[in-house]
Order: sequence, then C-alpha cells, then structure tokens
Amino acid sequence: MRFFYKEKKVRNGYIGAFGLLMVSYFLVFLTMHQMDKRARMVNHTNEIINNLDILLSCIKDSEGTFRGIAIMEDTTLLDAYNFHLNCIGSSFDQVASLIQNDRIQLAKLDSIKFLVSEKTKLLNFTIEDIRSGIIPEHNVLYNRVIRGTNIMEIIRNMIFRMQTYESERLAKRTVEFESMTKTLKVIQLITFMVALLLIIYSVLVFNNVSRSKMQYRVQLEEGIEQLKEANEDLKNLRSMEKFTASGRIARAIAHEVRNPLTSISLAADQLQSSSRSSDETTLINIIMRSVKRINDLIVSLLQSTKFSHLNLEPLSLNTVVDEALELAKDRIELNGITVEKNLSPNQCTIEADKDKLITAVLNLIINAVEAMEPGKGIIEITTMRRNEKCMVYIKDNGMGMNESALSRIFEPYFTQKENGNGLGLTLTQNIILNHKGTISVESKPKKGTTFTIALNNAE
Repeated sequence: MRFFYKEKKVRNGYIGAFGLLMVSYFLVFLTMHQMDKRARMVNHTNEIINNLDILLSCIKDSEGTFRGIAIMEDTTLLDAYNFHLNCIGSSFDQVASLIQNDRIQLAKLDSIKFLVSEKTKLLNFTIEDIRSGIIPEHNVLYNRVIRGTNIMEIIRNMIFRMQTYESERLAKRTVEFESMTKTLKVIQLITFMVALLLIIYSVLVFNNVSRSKMQYRVQLEEGIEQLKEANEDLKNLRSMEKFTASGRIARAIAHEVRNPLTSISLAADQLQSSSRSSDETTLINIIMRSVKRINDLIVSLLQSTKFSHLNLEPLSLNTVVDEALELAKDRIELNGITVEKNLSPNQCTIEADKDKLITAVLNLIINAVEAMEPGKGIIEITTMRRNEKCMVYIKDNGMGMNESALSRIFEPYFTQKENGNGLGLTLTQNIILNHKGTISVESKPKKGTTFTIALNNAE
C-alpha cells in the first residue's frame, strides 16, 4: 500500500512538473512569436528610414549634377541627371509601398512629391535654356535659384519630420523588443529551474520510478538544448541587426561623401584641361589621387558591409585551414610564431565559397600573428564537428582585448593597430554571416584571444 502511495506521489509529481514545463514552453513559444513580430516591425521602420535617406540623397545628387551642367555647360552630364531623376521616382515608389497603411505619412510624401516636381521643373527650364544656347536673364535666373533653394529647404524639413516620426516609432518598438527579451530571459530561467527541480526529484526517487524516467530526462535535456539554441539565436539576431545598421550607415556616408567628391573631381578635370604651369599640374594630380583614394576607401567600406554573391562548392574545413596557413606562412615564419594544429580526423564538409572563406580564416590568422610578441607567439587552430555544425577555433597568446574593445571588434574602421584600416574583421564577419554561419570572440587582456567560427555541416 505504501509502495503504491509513493508511486502515485511520484507520478503526480512528474505530471505537475511536466505540466509546468509545458506551460513554460508555451510561454517561450508565445514570447518568441511576439519577438519575431516586433523584430519585423523594427526592420520595417528601419527600411522606411533608410529609403527616406536614399530619396533625399537622390534629390541632392540630381541637384549636384544640375550644378555641374549649369557651371560647366556640359550636356554630357544629362545622362547622370536623368539617372538621378529615375532614382527619385523609384525611391518615391519604394517609400509609398512601405507606408501605404499610414495616411499621415502618405500625405507628407505626396507633398514632398509635389515639391520635387516643382523643383524639377525649375531645373529643367534652365537645362533647356543651356541646351538651346540661351542665357537666362539675371533676374529670372536669380528668382529660379531662390525659389529652388526654398523648395529644397522645405523638402529637407519634411523628410526630416517623416524620419523623426519613424524614429520615434522605432524607439518605441525597440523598447518593446527589449522588454520582450527580458521577459524571455525570465521565462527561460523559470523553465531551467523547473527542469533542474525535475532532475533532482527524479534522482531522489530513482529506485521507485519506471522506465518513463529516462524519457522525461531526454525531454528535459532537449528542452535545455532548445533554450540554449534560443539564446544563441538571440545573440545572432543582435549581431545581424548591428551589422545591418553598420551597412545602412556605410551607405549613408557613401552617398553624402560621393556628391562633393564628384564635384571636386569635375572641377579638377576642368582645371587640368586649362592648366599651364607644371606646378599647377602637380597640385591637380595630387587632388585627383586623393579623390581616387577617398573613393577607394568608400568602395572598401561598402564591400565590407554588403553581402556578395557566393560561388558555393563542397569543401573540407581542414583544407580551408591548411590553405589559409600556407598563405600566411611567410608572415608566421618572419615573426617566429609556433603553429599548433588540432585538425579533426573526421572530415567536416561545408558548402562554401572557397576564396572568400580562406580570406576570412586568413584575416583571423594574420590578426593573431600581429597581436603576439615575435618569437614567443603560439597559434592553436582546432577543427571539430559539434552536432550539425563544423567548428573552427583560432586561439593566440597575444595581448588580448578589454570589454570595450570586444564590444566594437567588428565595427568598421575600429582598430587597435597603428597601420590598420579597421575593415579586416568587418569583412570577415560579413563573409561568415553570408555563409549563414556565426563568428564569436573571447578575450582577456594579456591572456590572448580566441575566435570561434561555426558553419553548417553539408553532409
């Protein structure tokens, strides 16, 4: 009788704990669903702000190109001018599709479209005069300039108000998203505590339970693993959001810099054609080289924050590591670095772009070499298969990084090297994310750094 009472108590305990676990799973599912909804709303608002930036940039570019036509009376720039007008039209369409359910924003967009149309008419009148060889009267030209400037100022203000409106919504949605994240953490903690209590309970009554105990334990382990995966997914989502924001900032910077850069280049070309002395020619050449360098920096920044097309093929992860080490061989030997390879005997096959993935691993190896003292450095490179992932660990015994540097390690132009440009790790993160993988880093000052790459197993 006592045995049956204890067995019933055990069964009721399992049923109660299992019920609590199911409730926790349901709350996790419900919270994840709400977080996904909030994330889509945040991305939608970011997309609106980004497209408004592009619209304003296209309007500025069209005005800049018009000035080139007006100043130099060069009608060959009409193609560029028309391209910017097409850019304005497509940007209007994109923004309109994104705010189609917001009457307030649509009304503002219609007002901006009307003002842009009025400004375009003024520009087109002047362009037609130039093409016809007619020099407008001073008063007419002055009135057009004043009116165009006023219209442009109104356009800027209206776009700024639209962006402010969306930024306020973005801030509100971000707060909601962070609140849901905190809620999810609390639910995860409760779920973990329930799972832990259930494990302890099962141990205490080990001699009185049936084979179902093992089934419950498997379910608990799966639940804990799912919670860990959910945490990893959250970290990856934050990393992707940060990378997307960096890309948006990079594009905005590129748009703003290229406009005056084009004007400088056009002016330098004009001066070069009319230059007489060798000193003037030398100075103009310096200007042209500087313009090219700035443009190259912009291109590098855009490439490091933009996903590119991948030529995927089945690859052995060990082969990628070996070829990256071969490319870094001279630098490793020059600095007297010791390399310890712990490559998995079980070949881990991945679907990857060979050249790009070798570049990513090579960047990490070079960073490790440069972070260590010559003659005393040790690089440990380990590959292994963990669950459905192919893992690469690159560890050094260099100077390490503090928490502040770790939080910015993948940001464009952030570097602790004297001659670094700060784009190497940004490009590496870009390549790994483009392969649907993850990259993380652990480091402590004077204790070295470990980079971890996880890629999907193709087998």
